Amino acid sequence: MKSEVIFFIELAVSFLPFIFFVFLNGKANVKKENRHRQYIMPVFAVVYSIVILIFLDQLSAVVMEKFLQFADLFDRIKIHFVADFIDTGTLNANIIKAGVLQDENANTTFNLVTGALTSKNLTIDSTYFKLNNTGKITSITADGRKLEMNMGKITGYKVDGTQSAALEIGDGYFNIIIM
Repeated sequence: MKSEVIFFIELAVSFLPFIFFVFLNGKANVKKENRHRQYIMPVFAVVYSIVILIFLDQLSAVVMEKFLQFADLFDRIKIHFVADFIDTGTLNANIIKAGVLQDENANTTFNLVTGALTSKNLTIDSTYFKLNNTGKITSITADGRKLEMNMGKITGYKVDGTQSAALEIGDGYFNIIIM
Protein backbone atom coordinates (compact mmCIF):
# COMPACT_ATOMS: atom_id res chain seq x y z
CA MET A 1 0.00 0.00 0.00
CA LYS A 2 2.81 2.41 0.88
CA SER A 3 4.59 1.77 -2.42
CA GLU A 4 1.39 2.48 -4.40
CA VAL A 5 0.85 5.77 -2.60
CA ILE A 6 4.48 6.76 -3.07
CA PHE A 7 4.32 5.86 -6.77
CA PHE A 8 1.17 7.97 -7.23
CA ILE A 9 2.74 10.96 -5.45
CA GLU A 10 5.92 10.71 -7.55
CA LEU A 11 3.87 10.44 -10.73
CA ALA A 12 1.76 13.48 -9.87
CA VAL A 13 4.82 15.55 -8.93
CA SER A 14 6.64 14.56 -12.13
CA PHE A 15 3.85 16.04 -14.29
CA LEU A 16 3.73 19.37 -12.45
CA PRO A 17 6.58 21.14 -14.32
CA PHE A 18 5.15 20.31 -17.73
CA ILE A 19 1.63 21.31 -16.73
CA PHE A 20 2.96 24.56 -15.23
CA PHE A 21 4.91 25.37 -18.40
CA VAL A 22 1.96 24.58 -20.69
CA PHE A 23 -0.24 26.80 -18.53
CA LEU A 24 2.22 29.70 -18.75
CA ASN A 25 2.71 29.17 -22.48
CA GLY A 26 -1.04 29.29 -23.04
CA LYS A 27 -1.14 32.68 -21.35
CA ALA A 28 1.44 34.13 -23.74
CA ASN A 29 0.05 36.41 -26.42
CA VAL A 30 2.69 36.53 -29.14
CA LYS A 31 2.36 39.24 -31.78
CA LYS A 32 1.83 38.18 -35.38
CA GLU A 33 5.34 39.17 -36.54
CA ASN A 34 6.93 37.05 -33.74
CA ARG A 35 4.77 33.93 -34.00
CA HIS A 36 7.52 32.02 -35.80
CA ARG A 37 9.23 31.80 -32.39
CA GLN A 38 6.40 29.57 -31.14
CA TYR A 39 7.69 26.63 -33.18
CA ILE A 40 10.66 26.25 -30.85
CA MET A 41 8.47 26.34 -27.72
CA PRO A 42 7.61 22.58 -27.62
CA VAL A 43 11.32 21.71 -27.77
CA PHE A 44 12.02 24.22 -25.01
CA ALA A 45 9.14 22.75 -22.97
CA VAL A 46 10.54 19.21 -23.23
CA VAL A 47 14.08 20.32 -22.27
CA TYR A 48 12.70 22.39 -19.40
CA SER A 49 10.62 19.44 -18.17
CA ILE A 50 13.58 17.04 -18.30
CA VAL A 51 15.79 19.40 -16.30
CA ILE A 52 13.04 19.95 -13.71
CA LEU A 53 12.33 16.18 -13.53
CA ILE A 54 15.98 15.46 -12.75
CA PHE A 55 15.88 18.07 -10.00
CA LEU A 56 12.55 16.79 -8.64
CA ASP A 57 13.74 13.19 -8.74
CA GLN A 58 16.61 14.09 -6.42
CA LEU A 59 14.28 16.19 -4.27
CA SER A 60 11.62 13.45 -4.13
CA ALA A 61 14.18 10.92 -2.88
CA VAL A 62 14.93 13.21 0.08
CA VAL A 63 11.24 13.94 0.69
CA MET A 64 10.28 10.25 0.52
CA GLU A 65 13.06 9.33 2.93
CA LYS A 66 11.73 11.88 5.45
CA PHE A 67 8.14 10.72 4.81
CA LEU A 68 9.09 7.09 5.49
CA GLN A 69 10.88 8.10 8.68
CA PHE A 70 7.71 9.91 9.75
CA ALA A 71 5.57 6.86 8.88
CA ASP A 72 7.95 4.64 10.87
CA LEU A 73 7.48 6.95 13.84
CA PHE A 74 3.70 6.39 13.64
CA ASP A 75 4.24 2.62 13.58
CA ARG A 76 6.12 2.85 16.87
CA ILE A 77 3.61 5.10 18.65
CA LYS A 78 0.94 3.29 20.64
CA ILE A 79 -2.41 5.05 20.41
CA HIS A 80 -5.13 4.24 22.94
CA PHE A 81 -8.78 4.92 22.18
CA VAL A 82 -11.55 5.36 24.71
CA ALA A 83 -14.35 3.14 23.42
CA ASP A 84 -17.05 5.19 25.16
CA PHE A 85 -16.97 7.63 22.25
CA ILE A 86 -17.24 5.09 19.41
CA ASP A 87 -20.89 5.19 18.35
CA THR A 88 -20.85 4.59 14.61
CA GLY A 89 -18.79 2.95 11.91
CA THR A 90 -16.97 -0.35 11.81
CA LEU A 91 -14.46 -1.57 14.37
CA ASN A 92 -11.80 -4.01 13.18
CA ALA A 93 -12.05 -7.12 15.38
CA ASN A 94 -8.30 -7.76 15.02
CA ILE A 95 -7.61 -5.06 17.63
CA ILE A 96 -9.85 -6.66 20.28
CA LYS A 97 -7.59 -8.72 22.54
CA ALA A 98 -9.64 -9.48 25.66
CA GLY A 99 -12.56 -8.28 27.71
CA VAL A 100 -16.32 -8.61 27.48
CA LEU A 101 -18.38 -7.77 24.40
CA GLN A 102 -22.00 -7.00 25.15
CA ASP A 103 -25.02 -5.32 23.63
CA GLU A 104 -26.26 -2.04 25.09
CA ASN A 105 -28.92 -3.74 27.28
CA ALA A 106 -26.57 -6.54 28.45
CA ASN A 107 -28.90 -9.19 26.99
CA THR A 108 -25.98 -10.90 25.25
CA THR A 109 -22.39 -10.98 26.54
CA PHE A 110 -19.30 -12.71 25.21
CA ASN A 111 -16.38 -12.95 27.64
CA LEU A 112 -13.23 -13.21 25.53
CA VAL A 113 -11.11 -14.23 28.53
CA THR A 114 -13.22 -17.20 29.69
CA GLY A 115 -14.94 -17.92 26.36
CA ALA A 116 -18.40 -17.79 27.94
CA LEU A 117 -21.30 -16.68 25.72
CA THR A 118 -24.40 -15.68 27.68
CA SER A 119 -27.69 -14.57 26.19
CA LYS A 120 -31.14 -13.90 27.60
CA ASN A 121 -32.75 -14.29 24.17
CA LEU A 122 -30.38 -16.22 21.87
CA THR A 123 -31.60 -17.31 18.45
CA ILE A 124 -29.57 -18.80 15.60
CA ASP A 125 -31.10 -18.99 12.14
CA SER A 126 -28.96 -20.49 9.40
CA THR A 127 -29.70 -22.79 6.49
CA TYR A 128 -28.92 -26.08 8.26
CA PHE A 129 -29.13 -25.19 11.95
CA LYS A 130 -31.70 -23.26 13.98
CA LEU A 131 -31.94 -22.46 17.68
CA ASN A 132 -34.76 -20.39 19.12
CA ASN A 133 -35.10 -18.64 22.47
CA THR A 134 -37.22 -21.47 23.97
CA GLY A 135 -34.40 -23.99 23.58
CA LYS A 136 -35.71 -25.73 20.43
CA ILE A 137 -32.82 -26.91 18.24
CA THR A 138 -33.42 -27.85 14.60
CA SER A 139 -30.89 -29.49 12.32
CA ILE A 140 -31.71 -29.78 8.61
CA THR A 141 -29.84 -31.94 6.09
CA ALA A 142 -29.12 -30.78 2.54
CA ASP A 143 -31.83 -33.10 1.16
CA GLY A 144 -34.49 -31.70 3.54
CA ARG A 145 -34.63 -34.22 6.40
CA LYS A 146 -34.97 -32.56 9.77
CA LEU A 147 -34.15 -33.40 13.40
CA GLU A 148 -35.71 -31.32 16.20
CA MET A 149 -34.78 -31.37 19.88
CA ASN A 150 -37.21 -29.59 22.19
CA MET A 151 -38.23 -29.96 25.86
CA GLY A 152 -37.11 -33.58 26.36
CA LYS A 153 -38.26 -34.76 22.92
CA ILE A 154 -36.19 -35.59 19.85
CA THR A 155 -38.19 -35.84 16.64
CA GLY A 156 -37.08 -36.82 13.14
CA TYR A 157 -38.91 -35.73 9.98
CA LYS A 158 -38.83 -37.07 6.44
CA VAL A 159 -38.12 -34.93 3.38
CA ASP A 160 -41.87 -34.42 2.83
CA GLY A 161 -42.22 -33.03 6.39
CA THR A 162 -43.99 -35.99 7.97
CA GLN A 163 -42.74 -37.31 11.32
CA SER A 164 -40.60 -40.45 10.95
CA ALA A 165 -39.50 -41.16 14.55
CA ALA A 166 -39.47 -39.60 18.00
CA LEU A 167 -37.80 -40.14 21.35
CA GLU A 168 -39.50 -38.69 24.44
CA ILE A 169 -37.88 -38.51 27.85
CA GLY A 170 -39.82 -37.24 30.87
CA ASP A 171 -40.19 -37.67 34.62
CA GLY A 172 -40.48 -41.43 34.99
CA TYR A 173 -41.07 -42.32 31.34
CA PHE A 174 -39.18 -43.03 28.16
CA ASN A 175 -40.99 -43.40 24.81
CA ILE A 176 -39.66 -44.39 21.41
CA ILE A 177 -42.08 -43.69 18.55
CA ILE A 178 -41.32 -45.02 15.05
CA MET A 179 -43.67 -44.13 12.23
